[in-house]
Amino acid sequence: HALKRAGRKSLTYSADNIPYEKLWEALSWAVDHSCVTTAQLAEAIRSGAFPRLIADGEAFYVQELERAAGRLAERLGSVRMVIIAGPSSSGKTTTTIKVEELLKPKGLSFVPVNLDNFFLDLDKHPRDPQGDYDFETPQALDIPLINETFRRLVAGEQVEIPFYNFKTGRRESSAGTLRLDKGQVLLIDCLHGLHPDMSAAVPDESKFKLYIETLAQLKDGSGQFVRWADIRLLR
Repeated sequence: HALKRAGRKSLTYSADNIPYEKLWEALSWAVDHSCVTTAQLAEAIRSGAFPRLIADGEAFYVQELERAAGRLAERLGSVRMVIIAGPSSSGKTTTTIKVEELLKPKGLSFVPVNLDNFFLDLDKHPRDPQGDYDFETPQALDIPLINETFRRLVAGEQVEIPFYNFKTGRRESSAGTLRLDKGQVLLIDCLHGLHPDMSAAVPDESKFKLYIETLAQLKDGSGQFVRWADIRLLR
C-alpha cells in the first residue's frame, strides 16, 4: 500500500490485479522441488518421489493457512465478517474448516450464511447470451437484501434468512433466524464474495478477506503453463 500511495509501481499486484508475488512463490517452489514441467512430475511418479512431493505441497498449504489465521487472529477485536472467495473446486470449504480449527482455541467460530437463498425469483433473473438463466453472475442475487441482512447481523440483531426453492425458482418462507453471539464471526463462502457491492453495507475494517485459487506454475510438453481451471476441473 505504501508503494501505491507514493505513486510507484507495486511489486505485489499489477494494474490488472495479477498477484505476481504469489506467482513467483509458486514458480520458485516448483523449481526447488523439480516439478516445473509435467515431464518432471512424471519422473517423480516413476522414481517413487511423488509421495514426498505431495507431503511438501501439503506443508506449504498448511503454512499459508497458518499465515492467514494469524492475520485474522490479530484483528479478532474488530472483524465481524470473514469472506472466503474463489472459483469452483478451489478449496474454499476445506480452507474454511481448517482456518476455523486454527482459531477455535482463541474462542472464534464461524456462522455461515448460504447466499443461494438470496437468488432472485426466476422472473427477475438475468440470462446468459444463450437465453439460459445465469446463476454465476452477482446480479442473479438480491444484493440490496444481502447488504441489509449483513448490516443487521454485524450490528448484533436477529435476522430472518429467506429460503430459495430451486424447484419453483422462487424465494419461499424462511430458512430460519440468525444472530451473532460473542466470539462468532459471520462467514461468507462464495464465488462472488469479493464483489464490492456484495458487502458494501459493512465497513472494510469489520471484514477479513481471503481469496483461494489452485495456483500452479507447471508447463506441459509444449511449454505452455497448465491452466488453473483445468486443475479444478480434474478435481
